[in-house]
Amino acid sequence: MAKTSIHIQPAKGSSEEHNRREKPLSYVVPELSHLNESFEVCSIAERLREKKKAYEATTGQKMQKKATPIREGVIVISPGTTLEQLKEFGHKCKEKYGIEAIQIHIHRDEGHNENGLWKTNHHAHMVFDWTQANGKSVKLDRD
Repeated sequence: MAKTSIHIQPAKGSSEEHNRREKPLSYVVPELSHLNESFEVCSIAERLREKKKAYEATTGQKMQKKATPIREGVIVISPGTTLEQLKEFGHKCKEKYGIEAIQIHIHRDEGHNENGLWKTNHHAHMVFDWTQANGKSVKLDRD
């Protein structure tokens, strides 16, 4: 079995624009963008509105500005990794940790030239709802 890793951080405002290829990027080959795949339950803005509302209903106060209810992970994949495999990984994250993958974007159009040859950076972006039903954050350690 191949090893991989995922690096998770708070989702950025430009995340969807990048993941959906809504703006040109210097390290993307547009002719390869048709190989990308995506899955979306909802937009980040939609989920954030829901979670802020749930939090306020539960606690009686607004969610703190520094809260990070939506987080994004970049996961290293192999050329043959499928969207179904990543969805299954998302289901396992929900079962084990209580975090829900609300978006998955496989990018097969990013990379760089290495000694005159194109080297693809095979990866996927997984956007997670990092909250419980009440809008409060799921608490996990680094591992």
